[in-house]
Amino acid sequence: MSISAQLGIDPKPLLMAVCFAASNGFVTPVGYQTNAMVYGAGNYRYRDFLAAGIPLNLLFWALSSLLIPVFWKF
Repeated sequence: MSISAQLGIDPKPLLMAVCFAASNGFVTPVGYQTNAMVYGAGNYRYRDFLAAGIPLNLLFWALSSLLIPVFWKF
């Protein structure tokens, strides 16, 4: 909030970026609650989460960088 006040911009896009980043934990089994639930039950390895999570994180990062300014103007 203080950064947006110093920059003189609406805080909503910055808050949405923090919300998206906080929910974007697909790379590790402990980064997201459902990852931890299926880690042992599905007999997954840590490398499986890296292989699926890194592309997902990059995709969500790119989409949020492009779409947050569209829906929440600075």
